[in-house]
Amino acid sequence: MADRDPNAMALAAGAKPGQTATIGNGEPFVVQAPQQAAPPVSGGGTAKKNQEKPPGGKKAKYTGNHTFTTEAGHKIEIDNSPGDRRLHIYHASGAFIEIQDDGARITKINKYDQEYVDGVKEQVVHGRFSLTVDGDYELHVTGKLKIECGDYEIVSHKDMNIKCDGNQLNEINGDQRTQVNMHTSHRTSKNRDNITGGDSTSNIMGKQTDFTMGDVSLTTAGDKVDIAGGVATLIGGSGFDLGSGDAMGISAAKNITVNSEMNIATKSGFSTVVEAGSTIIEKVGDTGIKIDSTTVTTTKTTYIGQPTLDGRTGPASPPFHSP
Repeated sequence: MADRDPNAMALAAGAKPGQTATIGNGEPFVVQAPQQAAPPVSGGGTAKKNQEKPPGGKKAKYTGNHTFTTEAGHKIEIDNSPGDRRLHIYHASGAFIEIQDDGARITKINKYDQEYVDGVKEQVVHGRFSLTVDGDYELHVTGKLKIECGDYEIVSHKDMNIKCDGNQLNEINGDQRTQVNMHTSHRTSKNRDNITGGDSTSNIMGKQTDFTMGDVSLTTAGDKVDIAGGVATLIGGSGFDLGSGDAMGISAAKNITVNSEMNIATKSGFSTVVEAGSTIIEKVGDTGIKIDSTTVTTTKTTYIGQPTLDGRTGPASPPFHSP
């Protein structure tokens, strides 16, 4: 019995190929199927398939697949089968690492996976790289984070928050478009500068309200046109000045009404003309007025009847003091 083949003895005792057995001195070995158990096929090997079917091991031959299995169920396979060369490390929990015939690697971790690199790590992918996280994902970088790519797209199906404790600089060498389908709120705690090198257009479909706690100064080097489809109102809380460095005209398709709870003073360096229908009232110098080409000399006070919108003279107004 001592001269007999241990593998044949194990098979005779009922062991199956791929199982672990021991010889007389206690040394374990993997039971192999006898070579004469199946007829040979072209290219060597046998026609019998391995009973184990790990990923990529469908073509394994007993003569080319070397398997080591422990009592706990761990297994290492070194498969030399033509067309299906594999290296397979299988853990009893179901985790495994396998390198297939074409060099592809498959790794399965059932629970926690941790990797420490005390140095430099580089990953180079010549193809598509896909990362799927079925849970939270955190990236902590204590140094500089640089992302350089072709097209860049971020899609968030919920909220997105960006916080910068320092300065932020955005440089766009092309166009920028922003679409906000709901409310937009922008707050600047200190100063804000807006510089536009070309034209600026603002379209507001609803109302616009501007509130400034301090002064407002608007300077334009060219013309300025304000058009109101309805009523335009200008109100000064303590005063209102309207001036022009050249000629200034005020016109209306209908009436113009000027109301003052006190006096109205009009001063002209040459003459002041008020035309109402066919009647012309003109102030001449400091002591005269002209009504329809008739000059009337006055002293310091000139009494003029209060005109109405139809050009007729109404009741006398309080004295008008010539400036």
